[in-house]
Order: sequence, then structure tokens, then C-alpha cells
Amino acid sequence: MSPWATPWRFHPIRREIWSRQNLSLDYAGSAQAGDWLEARVDIQKQGSRLSFANCYIFVNEQRIVRASAVFLAAG
Repeated sequence: MSPWATPWRFHPIRREIWSRQNLSLDYAGSAQAGDWLEARVDIQKQGSRLSFANCYIFVNEQRIVRASAVFLAAG
């Protein structure tokens, strides 16, 4: 399961629990059954309490989804 799909996530290196505070998705295309999907993550900023990240999903080098999320260190 994608870490973007769950409202919380355990960070194994920092040994903290991160909760997703905000998630937005922008759909710009679609994929067909059998298409190869590639996800690229861009961490905008990672602070001691808040982290901001974007995830882009591509099919054949065409971006079809942008996900933007804010995570809070909860532990």
C-alpha cells in the first residue's frame, strides 16, 4: 500500500510516527490495464515537525497524476 494512501506512517530511520495532515490530487490523464506506472517523489521541505512532498505518476513519460501532501511528526 502506498504511504500516500494511509493517514499515518512510521518513519523507520527517525523512529517517529508521521500523520498525513493534507492530501490533494490532480488528475491530468489516465492509464490503461497493463500500462507501466512510474512514481517520482519530490520532497519540498522536511522540518522537525512538518514535511511537504509532491508525488508525480507517469505513463510513458506523460504525467497523469500529481499528489501533494503535508505530513506532521506525531511521535
